[in-house]
Amino acid sequence: MPSCERFVNSSAGDADLTVDEILAEVEKRMGALDERTRQAVTLALQLAEQHGLPKWRGENPTWDEWQRMSEEERQAAMDELEQRNRVWLEWMRRTLQAEWLLVVDGKVIRYGASWNEYPSDDALEALIQQLGKVPLLFAADPLIEETAWSPTRYPDDFYPTLSVTFQGLAGQRITLVADFDTGSRHTFADADFCSVKESSPCP
Repeated sequence: MPSCERFVNSSAGDADLTVDEILAEVEKRMGALDERTRQAVTLALQLAEQHGLPKWRGENPTWDEWQRMSEEERQAAMDELEQRNRVWLEWMRRTLQAEWLLVVDGKVIRYGASWNEYPSDDALEALIQQLGKVPLLFAADPLIEETAWSPTRYPDDFYPTLSVTFQGLAGQRITLVADFDTGSRHTFADADFCSVKESSPCP
């Protein structure tokens, strides 16, 4: 199979990226590849297509359709498109080592390694006008980090807390464990202080 063969097709049969284009992107990010590595990447792409990489299903809404939709209809349309093509989208994101993709009808039209590369509102609007369709934004799942859990006075009971360390210019350090429980029944604040600071009314 020649290296220029298209390895992902849209549902309408239009070609997406070629193996050569993927190889060029890999070399752009990782440096020049020797011939054996290029052959390995090419083979991996061919095997991915032959053994389970799904074809794109569905079409993005046109700009005219988008204008007639409610916010709920817009969200539902994009959610459905993403769910039908999630494996394809995640495979493309990982292949391109991208943080986000903009996709129209099975073609990656823009992507970036960070959100700093995401197009401006004006650039995105110009892109939509050029294509006549609204792209699907697909991004990596956000990283969720869990705070530490501190015990309370009750057995087998813990509370999420945040450890904050302050360091002075002379090298002194102090670490405080804080929580932000706004529902504490035993927390009191001076009403005059709240009023001066323009805070929410104290109970």
